[in-house]
Amino acid sequence: MGPSKREEKEQSIILISDDEAESTLGNSVLLVDPLEKSALEEEKSEEVVDEECELMVTFCKQAKVMPHARYDCTIHPFERMECDTCSPLGKNADICNQCYCYICDKLASECQNWTTPSLCHCNAHNKSKFWKDQRDFALAGVLVMFNLDLTDIDADLRHGGSLLIKFIQELSVEYNKYLVGERMPPTQHECFCLPKLPPGQCNICRSRNMEIVYKSWQNLGHTDSLKLAVPCLLQSLNVVPWDHVLLTTVLKGQNVTGQRTQKGRKVFLWETLPVIEARVEKLVDKKNYKEVVRYLRAVKCNDTKGLRDLRDKIPFYLCKTGDFLDAAHSLLFPVNSLACCTACRITPFQFEVYLKMFRTGSVPTGKDMLEPGPWITVGSPLKDGVLVKQALKLLYNNVSLYRNPKCWSSLIMILGSSNFLEKSGHLHPLSLKEPPLDFQKGVLAASGGLLEELKSKINVSLPPAILSPHLHHEACLILAVQAVQQMLFCDLPYLTSFLEIALAFGNNFWALRLLLDHLSYEEHVLHGTVNLILRDLNRQKATMLKLWQNLGPQYVGEFLCLFLTCRHKKMQSIGLFTLNIITENLHMCPWAKHLCNFFHNAGLRHLPLGTAAHHEVSKFINIFEKL
Repeated sequence: MGPSKREEKEQSIILISDDEAESTLGNSVLLVDPLEKSALEEEKSEEVVDEECELMVTFCKQAKVMPHARYDCTIHPFERMECDTCSPLGKNADICNQCYCYICDKLASECQNWTTPSLCHCNAHNKSKFWKDQRDFALAGVLVMFNLDLTDIDADLRHGGSLLIKFIQELSVEYNKYLVGERMPPTQHECFCLPKLPPGQCNICRSRNMEIVYKSWQNLGHTDSLKLAVPCLLQSLNVVPWDHVLLTTVLKGQNVTGQRTQKGRKVFLWETLPVIEARVEKLVDKKNYKEVVRYLRAVKCNDTKGLRDLRDKIPFYLCKTGDFLDAAHSLLFPVNSLACCTACRITPFQFEVYLKMFRTGSVPTGKDMLEPGPWITVGSPLKDGVLVKQALKLLYNNVSLYRNPKCWSSLIMILGSSNFLEKSGHLHPLSLKEPPLDFQKGVLAASGGLLEELKSKINVSLPPAILSPHLHHEACLILAVQAVQQMLFCDLPYLTSFLEIALAFGNNFWALRLLLDHLSYEEHVLHGTVNLILRDLNRQKATMLKLWQNLGPQYVGEFLCLFLTCRHKKMQSIGLFTLNIITENLHMCPWAKHLCNFFHNAGLRHLPLGTAAHHEVSKFINIFEKL
């Protein structure tokens, strides 16, 4: 006997997929309504076969609703959001008797957090990464955060994990009550401070025990209620106010340790890293750099690396106050004996900026030393002797800086510049006159022992030869030359370039010649250095042509004469290679013809340069004589 018309209207077909990924709609249940016109009605046959998918329908009956996730319910509509947990969206809280909770994996009617504010499992669905993570967390348990092996998780650990989840959920609920302004009953909390005090006797814990009527605060208006709520919230989080006696004495410089004795026990200025970062940012915005330094030196934190990163900026903040000597010492000496010094972590670019600040007494106006912008003078620069001593100690304390040619070129460039700095941050190079040979020998003789002391001792006194009142610039440059020579003798294999070091001498060719002459004492060092320069010249031809265009024929002539007149033929090859670059690119060197006059005036054409050098110089001069 066939079904009645009413039964026919209520008939439907249920297709259940066990793989959500294969479903085009992302649903676990798909209902096919027989009232819609289909091939079954049109053919009116008892059996219909779909040849494409090999589906044969032989019998239809009234659909029975199977268990399904709430978002798949066909009776109640569902609204999807990525991570809304405050309250039920739309009619998401409505359920049928077969709706399951996506998070708890049980009937929605049995879910204790179905509509709980700040949890709201009724909004969960499988298209949200947030809710998928929540589901995974609920299934795997809170113990996954401890990276425990599954074989190590026993019944006691699982019980502890359940208690932890319960605590997290209760905390979320209480926090949501605070957000909506619900009254919270007073509670007595156990004191966890050190030393542990009885309930009600600890000032820190007393703030946690305060009864706060949030609804009454709401009646005051948003502004007034915040003025009351925020201090109480900060107290509950152990965030001391700005007028706290310990904090104020630290900021004023009256307490350099960050600790004091209160009622027979020691109290420390101990704050979390986000609080420290916020205080530093506010003080820096107000340009209270002295207070920033005092605070960072005194405050303590569990996040040692985060606090160390903040303390690494102390030398820069000291420069902003004009105290460059203290800044130089802060780079080399850690805040406490357990940490390493800031010098171990500075970059080559930071090294150059610090030397520029020490040399000129100027600082960039921005809040960070690497920000582009104008520079201003804030104090007196370091004396030349102190500058070169501190710079070399920085290099000796950081191997990556010591083996970086940019750092050595920065040192030589800074020592060969005046202490006047343009607002743009550009230095003015000095053309130092070559000092007497006796003076050079005296400084070189004293340099060997001084450099060894700088590597091993904290307090080092400069010898009288370097403290010369009339030739202090030249003495410091000679000391740097000796330091570069030692570096080449020991660490040449680690060096990636040398041309920039040679160019850093500027017009002080006498100092560069002094360095090259000393390299000839070690054959392998000489060959290694020359090979580095030749490789640099070959790789940077276009850059060098632009540089020579700016420096002019006088500089290029001096540069060529320096290498072409070296007594070592290997060193002469640098001059010959440079001359070939110019000859091959005469269209880019309009100043090249002036080199002929320079060569004639220097008598270079008639010097006994050797066959190769003499031939190339004569060839170059003949090119312009024929024009």
